[in-house]
Amino acid sequence: MSDAGEFNEEIVINQGALVTSPPASSVVSAAFGSVLSDGTAKQNTLGYDIILNIVTAFGPSISGRVFLGVGPTNPPATNQVIPSFTTITTAQFNFTAYVPSGYWVVVTSTNTSVSAIGVQAMAV
Repeated sequence: MSDAGEFNEEIVINQGALVTSPPASSVVSAAFGSVLSDGTAKQNTLGYDIILNIVTAFGPSISGRVFLGVGPTNPPATNQVIPSFTTITTAQFNFTAYVPSGYWVVVTSTNTSVSAIGVQAMAV
């Protein structure tokens, strides 16, 4: 502050630039794949981190739980993401997973009647 009561402040803004745009989710999903197999880990070998939108589908009259694991080893440790459930008709459960480059992802169910595990991926 100067003697005259004026306030001088220097503001420095560092603006970075994107070197490349991230690929479209359709490209990432095609490269990673659109399905997972129950209990089988899959590695993110794309060279960049991804977010997965995972959809598990179950038939009618099914009881179970769903687990998700993400980690640097195959298979990664899992945690419960969908608690105990019982379906009357068919049902779907959606959840997301952040999978760093080189890491593994696995979805497991306590019931082998999982109809499908669909995946939509996007780059981070």
